[in-house]
Amino acid sequence: GGGHILFQPLVEPLLKVVEASIKEEDETAAQEAMSALGRVTDEVPKFFRHSLNQLGPLLAAIIDAKTGVDVSVRIGAIEWAATLAEALPARFRRGEWLAGSLLPALMGMVNAPPTVVGPEDAWAQRADSDAFADLEGEGDDEDMAEAALFAMDRLSQALGGKAMYKRCVPLLVAGLQDGGDWARRRGSLLALSMMAKGCDTALQLHLPEFLPFLVGFAR
Repeated sequence: GGGHILFQPLVEPLLKVVEASIKEEDETAAQEAMSALGRVTDEVPKFFRHSLNQLGPLLAAIIDAKTGVDVSVRIGAIEWAATLAEALPARFRRGEWLAGSLLPALMGMVNAPPTVVGPEDAWAQRADSDAFADLEGEGDDEDMAEAALFAMDRLSQALGGKAMYKRCVPLLVAGLQDGGDWARRRGSLLALSMMAKGCDTALQLHLPEFLPFLVGFAR
């Protein structure tokens, strides 16, 4: 029904609770508020239908925060963003902030140098089955990278390969071409692999564009 429209005026105050909790560095309150709003998204997706242009940039800013925001809150923002994409894919795809801020924020988390791996050549020699072995440590970087990677998978399947592919390719190619930052190259490769299921058709069509990078990694 249209009951969600009656509660639409509550969205802004609810978001202000999240913003105030983060500003006051009350991670518990911020995490609880975002978890509750995520449950609302699951139960009544249309509740946030007209608020995505306000929500998207806020979530991107939380995810991208380098200081002052606890890791649990940043991961909570990732979970909520993925849930919103699954609940409201058509509106989510139309947001300019998707390519402008949210995807770059996620890639920033994926590209962060892991704290539990050795030199680049040690990572490169891992078996394919160990691709996520360096994301299983106790550090915050590993937790954030893992959450961001699985969000890329959820987003690609929720939004469709065509929409996700065209928004991510500039980020992925730039990362794969970065000869001076092995962690960024590694992160872009992992993100590409996580998007493969949702973007399989688009990737097949554009595979020649990525083959030189993949061959370079395999050497």
